[in-house]
Amino acid sequence: MHPQLSDITVSPDIMIVDALRVLDETGGKILIAVEDGRLAGVLTDGDIRRHILAGRTLTDPLSAAMNRDPVRISPDASEVEVRDHMMACRVHCMPVV
Repeated sequence: MHPQLSDITVSPDIMIVDALRVLDETGGKILIAVEDGRLAGVLTDGDIRRHILAGRTLTDPLSAAMNRDPVRISPDASEVEVRDHMMACRVHCMPVV
């Protein structure tokens, strides 16, 4: 089962440890950080891993580890365009905005 968008939409101000809990509870692979109704960035397990390996902590805000310029695609894109874009960018998930 895939998580609902509302389940994986978070504030960039939450702590990374709380973001990990959301990922675990939802089974999602990505969190969408939204600020003032706009995409602020995304956070994946890989982003968290790189954050920890850089000596940072899990009590830092999500904004400290998130990707502020994620791969994304327009809602007008066809399924083929989405697939091709994901393959070209080597990502498994991305926001549609």
